[in-house]
Amino acid sequence: MWPITAGRFRDFWKVKELVESGAIGEVRMVNVRFYRPINGDLDKDSIPWRFQPEISGGGLIFDLAAHTLDYLDYVFGPVLNVKANAMNQAERYPAEDIVLANWQHESGVAGTGSWCFTTSSVNNLDEIEIIGNKGRILFSTFEFIPVVLENEIGRQEFPFEKPSHVQFYLMEKIIAALRGEDKSPSTGETAARTNRVLDEMVRDYYNKPNNPHTSNHHINKSTHQMKVVIDDKIPYIKGALEPFAEVVYLPGSKTTPEIVRDADAIITRTRTKCNESLLSESSVRFIATATIGFDHIDTRYCDKAGITWTNAPGCNSSSVEQYIASALMVLSEKKGFNLADKTIGIIGVGNVGSKVARIAEIFGMKVLLNDPPRAKKEGPEAFTDLEEILEKADIITLHVPLNPEGIDKTYHLADQTFFNRLKKQPIVINSCRGEVTETYAFKEALKSGKISGAVIDCWENEPNIDLELLGLSNLATPHIAGYSKDGKANGTSMSIQALSRFFGLGIDDWTCKNVELPQTTAIMIDGNNKSGQQILKEAVLATYDIREDDHRLRGSVETFEKQRGDYPLRREFPVYTITAKNIDKNSIQKLEKLGFIIKA
Repeated sequence: MWPITAGRFRDFWKVKELVESGAIGEVRMVNVRFYRPINGDLDKDSIPWRFQPEISGGGLIFDLAAHTLDYLDYVFGPVLNVKANAMNQAERYPAEDIVLANWQHESGVAGTGSWCFTTSSVNNLDEIEIIGNKGRILFSTFEFIPVVLENEIGRQEFPFEKPSHVQFYLMEKIIAALRGEDKSPSTGETAARTNRVLDEMVRDYYNKPNNPHTSNHHINKSTHQMKVVIDDKIPYIKGALEPFAEVVYLPGSKTTPEIVRDADAIITRTRTKCNESLLSESSVRFIATATIGFDHIDTRYCDKAGITWTNAPGCNSSSVEQYIASALMVLSEKKGFNLADKTIGIIGVGNVGSKVARIAEIFGMKVLLNDPPRAKKEGPEAFTDLEEILEKADIITLHVPLNPEGIDKTYHLADQTFFNRLKKQPIVINSCRGEVTETYAFKEALKSGKISGAVIDCWENEPNIDLELLGLSNLATPHIAGYSKDGKANGTSMSIQALSRFFGLGIDDWTCKNVELPQTTAIMIDGNNKSGQQILKEAVLATYDIREDDHRLRGSVETFEKQRGDYPLRREFPVYTITAKNIDKNSIQKLEKLGFIIKA
């Protein structure tokens, strides 16, 4: 989508060229002044649509300032925050007739603007002034007058011939973009960002109680302040959306139909069921879950209701990789085996499963991959069928999404039939979704010896987990495999970025700041008289020891949810630096592949 903005784009390109060439040095600020008289008398019984907020969204600022702001977005980047005072001085029509604003662009350039639409013709003015530390540039949004450059060299003017059609140069760009030859400077995304800035400028005017110039029927949805409901356990998110919206933070269990009734968006975790009963009476248009899984979102209902939803695929894949690495090292120690002698079967080879395959290969294991959807799409060469995994694997780890039905159904994938087909009494790991395993069958397989062990992070009926299954497992944790601070930060960032793209907020590259570090990120390893596996185990467990989570859960099952909500700080391998002593080259290479920084 390409909105038609101001037609003087050839002049505008020259301005952008001057700015980027450093003709005025480092840009400090931009000042916009736009004053226009009212043309003729306005009949209060037949006010033109541009002055009717219920149609236009606001006054003439929506029609005229949009061109200027869209261009400034193009040169200096999105506006991150805006403060404004809009008022109606002349009382000639319901909409605002004067707006005073200041803002800041993503690039750091400050902006001020004043628009008045009820001056006299003597005060007619259309001027943009860009001020740098070595000069300034003057130009106009609509007037075909020269671009003026004033700097240490002197004053220069750049006149341009008026095109035969006002939109000629912009249409050239759009046609080139359609042909794949160029990019249009004005897009649907930039237009949405500009509309958001205009909404912010006039918001207080339309929300002011007892305003004689407005009433509820005048207030267009475009002037309504966005409301976002956010799960209060999502980290690093506070402050990200406050410049753009009313933000409500509360526990997922408190996200009720009443709370979301007037909300525009929800940012959630797996504990909030986003379905018809929650959403049917709401104004929600967008849902982001800061998690890989999205089975808590009724996607069919959302699609039918026109609600856009998104998850955070791969956000915590490295965290789960670290979890599996720790589990494998602890299991090898408990059961006294060498990982390089074992075959691991990975069921589900998406973002997480691929990372697990990577670390298994680093550990020297033979890896079997099973992923029917990928095999159908990419060809079967890199994959094996489920039967071969059930026959040959010493360890089976599950990394599938929860599909309740269909040809690739994963609900109760590991059922009685699954366990009866096993040949080697493998260890089974579930860190994807509890409902992928059938609890009774899982317990019977453990009690009968069909499987020799279990690592369970995801349970049916969380948080009311099966205590007998807990007692039978080798390692048990409260659904925290993906709970590293890195994974959580990734999920938060992806959610904010997706919401920004949807609503045109201009913070599409937002990322979490100030992610905590552990007390120490230094690890000292002396490899003297240690095997390669022992060296790797020492490094992995120094970053995360799964036994600590296992101990906490067994000691206080009733605080399952609290343990998740108050999960201790965990960072991933690349945060840590290993000082290596007496470690062979092969082990060093493996540590580097895991992501550690090595200091000899």
